[in-house]
Amino acid sequence: MPTGYATMEELPLAGRTQFKVRQRALSIGATYDVLDENKNPLFKIKQDASQAVGTALVGALAGKMAKRYMKRSYEMLTVDDRSVGKIAKGSGAFKAGYTITLNDGRVIGVINTKRSFIGGLKATLLDPQGKPMIQTKGNLIRRKYFMKDGAGNEVAKVTAKMLQIRDTYDVQLMANMHPIYPLTFAIIIDFQKDA
Repeated sequence: MPTGYATMEELPLAGRTQFKVRQRALSIGATYDVLDENKNPLFKIKQDASQAVGTALVGALAGKMAKRYMKRSYEMLTVDDRSVGKIAKGSGAFKAGYTITLNDGRVIGVINTKRSFIGGLKATLLDPQGKPMIQTKGNLIRRKYFMKDGAGNEVAKVTAKMLQIRDTYDVQLMANMHPIYPLTFAIIIDFQKDA
């Protein structure tokens, strides 16, 4: 359980452009650690454990499609387990929205995802006014893709690390924006891949 609260500004992300995202192999629910280029932990995003168990049971009993429809929530946490905010998934299997809310109640973005029948995925991060900040599409399962802004300029790049025991990939920020946006965007795409 989180021991307290923190602000987004307390995350040690300012001035950084190179990140590693690593999924924990042995955890209840999806847990991702965000690291700097030297593998020092910066923050983490963790799925609610009771929801993870519930969705796994639904998936086992009713199938993967029923599991995908379920609502879920994820906590953004500092390395010392203080809560920064939540990412809440609405219901939906092929289309789903993830709302990013800080502990002070501010919604800082909504990530809309749309899954195709043949493995493709389209995702868009909208700012609180509904303006596209980041978007990408294609076969993102391989974790090698560019994120672009509304004008089509590249803002970040995701590159998978092959032959790793744990899912690990690099996120390189290429534009002047707070790193929380491309990092949460990349992690939500990974949630969708595994959902």
